[in-house]
Amino acid sequence: MTASTLPVLVLIAFLWWRTKGELLPIILMCSVFDASAAVVVAGSAVVPWILALAICLPIKIITGTLQWKPMVGTNKGAYHAMFLFVGYAFFSAMVCPFVFHGILVSNSHNGMNQPLAWTFSNFAQPSYLLCAMCVYLIAVHSTREQQRNAIDWFIYAAVTVASFMMYQLANAVLHVPYPSAILYTNTTHVIYDAYKIGGVWRLNGTQTEASAAAFFLAIGLALQGWQLATHRIRWQSAAAFLLMLTALVLTVSTTGYACMVTLALSGILLYARHSFRKGGAAPVKVLIALALIGVAVPAFLLTNAGQTVSKVLMTVFVDKMSSDSYRERSMMNSLALQTAHDSYYFGAGWGSVRASSFACSLFGNVGIPGALLFAILLMQLAKPLLKPRRYVRLALFERTLYGVFVMMVAQLVAGADLISPIIWTMFGIATASKPLRRASAAVPAPSLAPADPLPLQRPTLVT
Repeated sequence: MTASTLPVLVLIAFLWWRTKGELLPIILMCSVFDASAAVVVAGSAVVPWILALAICLPIKIITGTLQWKPMVGTNKGAYHAMFLFVGYAFFSAMVCPFVFHGILVSNSHNGMNQPLAWTFSNFAQPSYLLCAMCVYLIAVHSTREQQRNAIDWFIYAAVTVASFMMYQLANAVLHVPYPSAILYTNTTHVIYDAYKIGGVWRLNGTQTEASAAAFFLAIGLALQGWQLATHRIRWQSAAAFLLMLTALVLTVSTTGYACMVTLALSGILLYARHSFRKGGAAPVKVLIALALIGVAVPAFLLTNAGQTVSKVLMTVFVDKMSSDSYRERSMMNSLALQTAHDSYYFGAGWGSVRASSFACSLFGNVGIPGALLFAILLMQLAKPLLKPRRYVRLALFERTLYGVFVMMVAQLVAGADLISPIIWTMFGIATASKPLRRASAAVPAPSLAPADPLPLQRPTLVT
């Protein structure tokens, strides 16, 4: 047990009561506290969302309350591609460390350029992958209402991360007591407190590092931003979006800033497409955009805001290229690709290699076969976008797929693995949201079948 165990158990119990036992909201809210170790097994920290899954799923099965929706309207191509990818990843973890024994691999936990051998990581990482696969199956077989609730609860989770980051900022500036002893018990990672970079505080909140917090917030911004662009603006949604955006800025992370650029450009295209479909832009949204521009332009011209923003951007994108962190991350990416080459591009086995970028980790772990299966999965998920106009895509599908797009940008910049449950929740929802054929508006032809005979009536006697 750790200092986080009891608070995590209390959180799970509260979420069970609050959500009436819905698994996805419980798991997604528990993923907020990834810097905490719910328990420690064989020296490896078990994060809270895995403990929540291990407790709640058996209870649902034993009590018979686990609803398993039939696979009606499911993208079978994506479903099968997911099973093939996870199956190959698990197979590689069990076999490749023995086949390619002795080649050099690099892992941030086990060291750089170590001879490949089957270790506890080759058991732990596939175990995490199987837990993530359980989340995927739960999402696929959930009802539409449960899937929508899961997305909403993740936005609550992202707002919670942003709120803790503001709390962490108050601790750094005003020395308000901050529960680091409870929040930072995950000994698998080296977790830093808030510190300044380029004159700006860099925060990680309840996540293991600033880039992990940026990944979490970027997905929350994508899901909430899609809602703001395609629906009427509510002040609660706008306030949540601004809070997450402010927290993302304070990560001072290349991942976060790359996602902000992606969100800005794709958001403009998304809203333009939505306005074209609706026959024009909403006057309220146009006024809000003009008001923001009217405030931002004078602020940049009359204050030192422009210099501050320029300094931060130089720190994140230019100065970082000469930092020790950037050189170390680049070297880990290069070593992962070298491992892929040494294993004849079959990979060293899932969990053997940990690079800075997900693409390099993917090639180092599962090689070309695994990378191809993952690419097929993404193509199958995006395939409904190519359906003709006679098919109707669900709004939930488009919202989730937009989140997947932003998530992949974050993963390519700095994402070592696929363990976060929101990734698998979005994969599952996108898999289960197959487009529907539009109902024909034509008047049906008259039936040539003979009419049903009138029912025989009992004669009435008149006296």
